[in-house]
Amino acid sequence: MAILSYAGLALQLPLIYLLFLRGRKDFPLFLCYIILRTAAGLALILRSFEAMPGGRELYWGLDIALHGILLAVILRLIHRCASGPQIAIRAGSVLAVVAFVAISLVLTYNAHLLRWLTGFSRNLSFCEELLNLILWSVLVRSRHIPMRVLLVSAGLGIQVTGEVIGQSFLLFAGKSMNWAPNLLVAICDVIALAVWIYAFTRAANTPMYGGPAPTSPAITGARA
Repeated sequence: MAILSYAGLALQLPLIYLLFLRGRKDFPLFLCYIILRTAAGLALILRSFEAMPGGRELYWGLDIALHGILLAVILRLIHRCASGPQIAIRAGSVLAVVAFVAISLVLTYNAHLLRWLTGFSRNLSFCEELLNLILWSVLVRSRHIPMRVLLVSAGLGIQVTGEVIGQSFLLFAGKSMNWAPNLLVAICDVIALAVWIYAFTRAANTPMYGGPAPTSPAITGARA
């Protein structure tokens, strides 16, 4: 488990460099997400949260903040890539996310704060998964898919799927089995990071198929 945590942190550092070099204009929100995630991961490895009063609550608060940024990243991609009859998806996706977050906050309430935050975090991951599916439907229908956007979306799907499954098991697993869902989440994180590094190392920001590249900024400049 520790090896995967170190591997994930090691992969995030070159990803930040690549995002600064090749993705800061088209993926500014995604860059902010990776930087904050790296800082949180470093603090976790150094056990900074355990050393301070209320550290665990602070950790979960930071986790939910990361979910908020990631939701904004996916929504931004959807808004930039949707066009024509798909424009209605923009307003609908924002309203759906607001409603989902509000309902989840109420339904997952537990007098035990950490269990409440764990359930709420799991539901936010599920919301991210649904948004990622919507994003993929928009990309496929556009017929002009930038390879980099495809790979960023694929990495997001891998990461949030692992989080949904892992955190769901974590709510019911005993202490002796906590390692299993945590291992799944760590593996999915490493795979997602590898996909993102490939996206900004080798994958050009050009259409995958469907003829010549579109000139609309909705596709060529899918800022997130």
